[in-house]
Amino acid sequence: MANFSAIFALLLAGCSIQSANSQCALDAPLVQEIKNYEARVRRIVDTVLSGSFKGKLFNDTAEFVDTVGSRVVGSQGLDKGIDYMLNWMSQQGFDDVHGEEIITPNWIRVNESLEMIEPRYQKLSILGYGRSVSTSGPLTAEIIVVRDYTELEQRADEVRGKIVVYDHTFVTYSYSTLYRNSGAIEAAKRGAVAVLVAAVSNAAMDLPHTGGMAYSSDETIPKIPMASISVDSARMLGRMHRRGNPIRLRLYMENVHPGNTVSRNTFGQLTGSVFPDEKVIISGHIDSWDVGQGAQDDGGAVVMAALVISLLKHLELTPRRSIQAVGWTSEENGLVGIQRYIDQHLDEINAGQIAAAFESDSGLFVPLGYDFAGTDLGACIVQEILKLFDAYNFTRFERGTRVGSDISYLSDRNVPTFNFVTDNEKYFWYHHAESDTMSAMDTDELDQCLAVYAASVYVIADLSQNLISRADTSDPNAANLTTSAVIFPIVSLLVTFMKYALYT
Repeated sequence: MANFSAIFALLLAGCSIQSANSQCALDAPLVQEIKNYEARVRRIVDTVLSGSFKGKLFNDTAEFVDTVGSRVVGSQGLDKGIDYMLNWMSQQGFDDVHGEEIITPNWIRVNESLEMIEPRYQKLSILGYGRSVSTSGPLTAEIIVVRDYTELEQRADEVRGKIVVYDHTFVTYSYSTLYRNSGAIEAAKRGAVAVLVAAVSNAAMDLPHTGGMAYSSDETIPKIPMASISVDSARMLGRMHRRGNPIRLRLYMENVHPGNTVSRNTFGQLTGSVFPDEKVIISGHIDSWDVGQGAQDDGGAVVMAALVISLLKHLELTPRRSIQAVGWTSEENGLVGIQRYIDQHLDEINAGQIAAAFESDSGLFVPLGYDFAGTDLGACIVQEILKLFDAYNFTRFERGTRVGSDISYLSDRNVPTFNFVTDNEKYFWYHHAESDTMSAMDTDELDQCLAVYAASVYVIADLSQNLISRADTSDPNAANLTTSAVIFPIVSLLVTFMKYALYT
């Protein structure tokens, strides 16, 4: 089962991305139309990098997260954050500002602690994982430290009655979250009483990182408490354990599972001048975990989406299609908000009225380009549009069958989807941790993000040609679909199998 899970994670992490389309042959008038956006792109970018919107994304994000703080589902912080964004968009004169209620499960952290009591005393940092059960009072037990599931299986007869510590090495987020997602299941099968996991981070800081975890639907496998410890603590325990030191920890976790609660997706719009019923969605998720300020994950993206509309209104640039800024709720609880949205808007989606969907949910650092899912003709159009951004080094293009986190569900519905890609090597220094504050954000990098994001969204929303056009072998603008046709059903099946395992 451990190896099976690893294979699934690797497939999900890698096989959905394809090479850029090298067979593009767009009609000359369309190529010229795209080239004609150069002056407007430059005007949008200059307004952010050196004009009246310089520093605005940093300042507005800071005001948002400083005012409302962290925004875990079921908290006053999230409700306050939703009201804040709705009021802000209304004050900016956005069209059709509203929230849409959804029902979502929630989980509340109450109190927790971790202490090493043998061979010496040390208080260790800890963050329980979302949905973890509590301990029945303080739990004291010896530990066993393993590097991976292979070692866990090899030492299965040593596990019973102990706390399993996964001292894993960060590889990629998709791969390394296996220990967070299914670590409790694998340890419980072998008789463990609790689980501690090295933070899913590429930095050895004294910071645990929280996130969602899962239990087995097999009721014969016990639900045991599970929490994150810092990479630094996991390495220390690993070194001591491998030297043969008996180590005993005292773990206390008190959590509450209150059941379902009501939350809201948020919406605000710039109505299009020619095709008002066709919408280009720009989005992030408005909820966060209950640590830090949720600045990088994902408050900055929600504010950035709203500022795109504010910027275009300021410049009196109304695109042909409507642009809708969306804050998805309950992303951290299992991508609940987007799934409820699809239920509520299925007719609109099936009618092709969502012309494109953009998402930023992997940090706001130096912008690089887009991961794209859509038709071959759409891919060709996007690559041509990115040529407008050569001067800003915003040219990366990779093709996928599913991209993003929330919007991947729109990929499944044949909506052209864009995942905003940045140079986010440091993202997992902050992700789901107390360090996710405004100190993790750089004002110049945020300006670059807003500038290229706003300009590229505007071109997509204003272009005479949409991205949902035909893509068959008789279309001279379309490329070979064999890879997509084969991979898409496989990936969809894998994602269904692990839909709660890889959300961020």
